[in-house]
Amino acid sequence: MLKRDSNANEGITAVVTSRPRVGTLPLKVDTWISSKTYDYSGGRSGVVAYAYVHQGYAPVIRAFVDVEVSRPGDIFNITLYDDGKLPDNTNNDGVYSNYLLGFKSNSRYSMDVRVESVEGETVIIKSGNTLSGRTLSVFQNTTPPVRNETVEAFSRTASPDAIDISGYNSSVDQLDPGRVTDLDIAIENKLNQTVTLSWTAPGDDLNVGKVAKYELRVAVTFASLRVNFTQASMVMNEDLVTGSLDPLPARSQQMVTIRLPINWPSDFYVFGLKAFDEASRQSELSNLRSITLKPLTIPQQNPAPEPAPEPATNLLIWVGIGLGAAVTVAVVLVVIVICMCMRKPKTKENPI
Repeated sequence: MLKRDSNANEGITAVVTSRPRVGTLPLKVDTWISSKTYDYSGGRSGVVAYAYVHQGYAPVIRAFVDVEVSRPGDIFNITLYDDGKLPDNTNNDGVYSNYLLGFKSNSRYSMDVRVESVEGETVIIKSGNTLSGRTLSVFQNTTPPVRNETVEAFSRTASPDAIDISGYNSSVDQLDPGRVTDLDIAIENKLNQTVTLSWTAPGDDLNVGKVAKYELRVAVTFASLRVNFTQASMVMNEDLVTGSLDPLPARSQQMVTIRLPINWPSDFYVFGLKAFDEASRQSELSNLRSITLKPLTIPQQNPAPEPAPEPATNLLIWVGIGLGAAVTVAVVLVVIVICMCMRKPKTKENPI
């Protein structure tokens, strides 16, 4: 009950603490950042914000996670993702992450993380049974059955502290394009000598924006592509069967089908990709993918001949046959004797 002592305007602050139901574990949010300082003049990889949403050891996935980054007169928001695309490492593990991009000055910025459930989508991944309120995670206990449990509507807030920004220069492009980490071979056609490659578009600045161009190259070994990327054969527009090497906005899916190089000195093809922005800054080399169109033959082995029986085995066989014959003769003799004993003696009444 609130009671006013005067008619003057008064401010009231209320603090609400929520607790889980008896027998259940609370939903928690753990937040942190990869560094509490960042120098743009010497940085390439940026700063990453993380939020781990979980109930006990069970990850909470498909939630909405947002970071508000602010300083006096400057506020911007970053959405964190749990989709396995950089800077996120593993999709659907309950750890949401993203680069902190959008700083406009050398200053100290505070951060607040907000997590909210999405109706009909947010679930908890569980495995095995829940005993005594203990939640088992699919990533730490593979006891079947794995199941997704829908969560009730919830909202949580947390703070990963603050970050100090230095070396920022708005007139210079200070960040490299993002690295492609999911280059993959979708289809290969040996008859037409073609291969289809797919990847997620990186950004002009890490995972934001659109890069200026790609260089997709092919080599005969992994080592040669890593060490001498610029010396490897580059895929040109005239090599395309379908698709385009024109970059799409970050996080878009790209796919091209290319003709494999003719007169190739090997049956092995290794593909790699780099992205370039308008300032000629380049990304790190993507993950590599390889194929071979050479038919694989598995040597056929003739069945091994059955080994001849050893002498000892032959002897045992003949001994067994001999014993069987002796037993048979003995049985026949016994039967004859019994029959003779059972015959009645001749008498006058029975002359036969």
